[in-house]
Amino acid sequence: MIQLQDTHPLLFDFFAGYFPDADLDGLSDIEVVQQYISDNSEEINTLTLEKLNTIDDDEYILQAIAKEANRYFENTHEIKDWLQMIKNTFK
Repeated sequence: MIQLQDTHPLLFDFFAGYFPDADLDGLSDIEVVQQYISDNSEEINTLTLEKLNTIDDDEYILQAIAKEANRYFENTHEIKDWLQMIKNTFK
């Protein structure tokens, strides 16, 4: 399986660093993104959104993102919908 840390290190930091424990903290995914935005500079936030926009339909990358974020999805369509919600929160 593709290692997100090797191919997309900034996205790895975002998904692995902010999402896995969010449920334990009682945070919604939108609140997690908002926390990331407030913790980071405008430059990092812009770069993160740019990297999110480069994610294509590569099933392995999508599955790697879900794994690092500790989220379960029925299929890649659900992952893409979830990523769209994240991108919208950045905007």
